[in-house]
Amino acid sequence: MKIFDFNKLADTVSAYVETKIELLKLDLKEQLVQVLARLLTWSVLIFSMLTALLFLSIALSAFLNEVLESSFWGYVIVAGTYILVGIGAFLSKESIERVLHSQVEKSGILQEKTDDEDEQ
Repeated sequence: MKIFDFNKLADTVSAYVETKIELLKLDLKEQLVQVLARLLTWSVLIFSMLTALLFLSIALSAFLNEVLESSFWGYVIVAGTYILVGIGAFLSKESIERVLHSQVEKSGILQEKTDDEDEQ
């Protein structure tokens, strides 16, 4: 009479490990698809917004050229505004990074799933 069948136990453990690996692969694939979908969505959104900003900047520059009766001052004013905004963003880079970091932590995007969440 055998109390333990080690072959059966080894097969069970092996099947459990294979199942766990397969589950991890599926979870990784699901997370990758979610990240790629977000990345694509944000890319399209950012591209659209930058294109709109470009055309609005050109329109504002042309309008300022008409108002100032100049062929270049409108472009200089708009470019100067962007340079000032860029310098301001560069100087406050650390506070911007802190705010973004705290927002990412609050959103829970980068949190790992626990075993309890996997079972549900």
